[in-house]
Amino acid sequence: SLNTKGGVEVWDVTTGTRVLDLGAKLGFDEQRKAMEEELVVPAWCTADCKLGSITVNLDYPQVYSAELYATDAGHPPHPDIEEEKINVGFSVVRSLLRNWRKGR
Repeated sequence: SLNTKGGVEVWDVTTGTRVLDLGAKLGFDEQRKAMEEELVVPAWCTADCKLGSITVNLDYPQVYSAELYATDAGHPPHPDIEEEKINVGFSVVRSLLRNWRKGR
């Protein structure tokens, strides 16, 4: 995201926390291009920080269509599964509701 001082920040949408403050050395588009890999996942959410904290809107039904290979997400390969995929939307929703469920 782009903060009010013109700095670029990286947020973790599963926890709602800022992960990295990249500063204002490069513009938003330049930072994004420098960080991007050739990994294509359909757009499944939108985010903004207008209220002082991150707000993430999950786009239904796309949120459950976004999948990537587990190895691309940094998981070690599973010996019994040739092409293990992770459903990004399901993982995010499960992560967001984990503490809510424990409190019930």
